[in-house]
Amino acid sequence: MAKRLQLLLPAFVIAVSVVVAGAGRLPSGAGAASCASSDKWLASWRQTIAGRVLKPTAVYRRPGRSTFMRLSVADRYGFPTTVSLLERLQSCNGRWYRVRLATWPNGTTGWVRSADVKTTRLHARIVIDVSQHRL
Repeated sequence: MAKRLQLLLPAFVIAVSVVVAGAGRLPSGAGAASCASSDKWLASWRQTIAGRVLKPTAVYRRPGRSTFMRLSVADRYGFPTTVSLLERLQSCNGRWYRVRLATWPNGTTGWVRSADVKTTRLHARIVIDVSQHRL
């Protein structure tokens, strides 16, 4: 009898923890219908989409999370601040763009609200192929 209890006790603990962990959650698909999320990669070799900053803008590490820098409307020479758009995310928190930032270290990206930038599809671009030594 004691041996049987030793075998059933771990199964009972797992079953109780599953029930407790599931308590308070919505049934599968119940909240998804009211707020669908979509994600689209924008950057490719064939197209580039740029965003001009319309007002002083906070840049977030993740959409709606902590800010780590701000973008001004113009740089110190008076030229409009423009960023390359990499990805678009539509969620319950609104529409967001992941942008490439001209800051150290190279390759830094962040998220901005779509209302803070005006998007433009660029048709002319410079492609540098280091392996072929071509510009």
